[in-house]
Amino acid sequence: MDPALVSCTSCSRTWHSRTMADGLRAIGRCPRCGGDLEWSASTAEAASDTPAPRTDQAPHLVLGVPRLG
Repeated sequence: MDPALVSCTSCSRTWHSRTMADGLRAIGRCPRCGGDLEWSASTAEAASDTPAPRTDQAPHLVLGVPRLG
């Protein structure tokens, strides 16, 4: 498995895809617990031109509705 691009400092959840990293950047917090996110060096460099995260959006509006089954 690839190294984690983003991890939550509160619940230790990790994400490995660039698509998820982009979605998490948009909401600016962990969708599981609301904790702060820590970015890997490669992700942080790619995000230098990205606007500040919007914390007024619900995670499901950015990441999509979870699939059941």
